[in-house]
Amino acid sequence: MKNRSVLFLWFGQSQANLADVLYIVALISLLYAQNSSPVLLSCIPFTITTAKFLSSFIVPFLIDRYRAKRILVVSQLLKTSVLSMFFLWHMSLISMLYCVALIAFFDGWAAPVQSSMLPHLVDKEKLLKWNSMFNVTDQLIQIAAYPLGSFLIISWDATGLLWLSFSLFSLSIVFMQTIRINAHSSKMKQKQGLKEG
Repeated sequence: MKNRSVLFLWFGQSQANLADVLYIVALISLLYAQNSSPVLLSCIPFTITTAKFLSSFIVPFLIDRYRAKRILVVSQLLKTSVLSMFFLWHMSLISMLYCVALIAFFDGWAAPVQSSMLPHLVDKEKLLKWNSMFNVTDQLIQIAAYPLGSFLIISWDATGLLWLSFSLFSLSIVFMQTIRINAHSSKMKQKQGLKEG
């Protein structure tokens, strides 16, 4: 059960990370089509960085109050819900940046929560190996997803890429929901880890 759960976490996080990059590529394409100003496009990474920075102040309180799996699933559900707003109506630049900020804010919970879950899902002697695997996968996705997104923009369009991101977000929720952790021990260790940090 432990091995399957760590794989579910790995698959779920990998899909979420891929979708994070792909939707940004789609958004840049949409904004460039509306207004080709590089200054406006530079607002996207600034917004993402600021939102993740602010999110980092909230995570310790969440980890102290709620189970890690619940935080991870809820953050992914919130990200998916915000992404769905792109399909509901034509958005202004400010609305798009607001949605980007919300997605980045909720995404800021994922990495620390994933780190707090990993010791409950693998044996101590395999923890270094799995930490490395998660980090390598994340870096590979960051390297490969931008060229992939650019290729898909040419093949499809920005809306198709947004739908793919939405599908990956949704699938990652399914994987994260299937993770099994001993709730009592998880809660105890999380609080100890937070105090040590």
